[in-house]
Amino acid sequence: MQAKPWDSPASLNQILTDNSSLLAGEQIDPIDPRRWLPIAIQLTVPSAVYDQERGVVDHLFLDQDAIPTLVQVVTSHADNHGEILVTQLLDRAAHAVSYWSIATLKDEFFTHSRRRGHDGEEVLQDFLAVDDLTDTEIFWQQVQQNLTQGKIRLMLISDRIPQPLQHLVEFLNQQMINAEVFAVEVNQYTSDNTKILIPRLIGITPSNRHKAINPRPGNQWDEVAFLQELTARKATDGAIVTQRILEWTKARKLHIYWGIGRVDGSFSVVLKQEAISHPILVVAMSQLTNDLKLQFGVPITIAPFQGEEKRKELLQRFPKIQGMRIVEDAQSLTCFVSSRQAEAVLDRVFHALDWIIHEILT
Repeated sequence: MQAKPWDSPASLNQILTDNSSLLAGEQIDPIDPRRWLPIAIQLTVPSAVYDQERGVVDHLFLDQDAIPTLVQVVTSHADNHGEILVTQLLDRAAHAVSYWSIATLKDEFFTHSRRRGHDGEEVLQDFLAVDDLTDTEIFWQQVQQNLTQGKIRLMLISDRIPQPLQHLVEFLNQQMINAEVFAVEVNQYTSDNTKILIPRLIGITPSNRHKAINPRPGNQWDEVAFLQELTARKATDGAIVTQRILEWTKARKLHIYWGIGRVDGSFSVVLKQEAISHPILVVAMSQLTNDLKLQFGVPITIAPFQGEEKRKELLQRFPKIQGMRIVEDAQSLTCFVSSRQAEAVLDRVFHALDWIIHEILT
């Protein structure tokens, strides 16, 4: 058989669309090989400037641990092959974790499934091997928590990975704590009517092989462990905010889903309405800033929040907090703020969330 170069990124992209095994999941984790749930193709990444984009990710997958995997495809004869593309992928990842909402990703997934002639719920239940829709909602909540914590995987797919690029990928993968960076060299061999594709994973070295994102060996967080960790970090304001959020949540009989993570803990507050789950709040530790990141999400596509007047009222309900970032897309309006910024106006935040819950339930 003879090695055959790829004609263009489009041909490699198409094969990856139909054959996610090229992502070399068994090479990433031989004990528990990564499985891939395709979410979207050519997914735009928003920026901090409204209605502007940072670029496009060729493919977005989730693995069985709800870890977003951003994939960029390039062939060796492309002008931007190599280090420049890695820089672009890092830039898009930095904006994706800040500005992608879970509602957008769910919408992209169900749209992508329909285009391929599949029912999204059935695809997801088969992928997770579950029958209960509640389990799929828990999975989406874990996706949100992984995004909030920057727990993602970046992959560059090409027909040739030169040595300098290999060194760069290995260095990044060794230095990053929550994220993983890999390259996959996909060699194509042909003979008559036979074609064989062989992926080779790049990014794991003897010194960083122990560093796997797979969260199962890490911590299953709960209330006690979460507060103990904040105390150990001397994050006093974070502990106070957490206790107040938990008290508010329990008083309203909302659901709490605790995250899984080796370093930073997290939890989600969810409002259940019959078979529908509405994520209200995500709280995640930040080792970098030694505080908490709070994320309030409102689904603006449901009846109570549709229309420009309701959107304006929704924005007015939240207190003006210095440093708070608001991201709006077609599916949701999301507010990001740190616990230090929110502590002084937490009562007003609760008041706004109470109004949101009331509007959803009535």
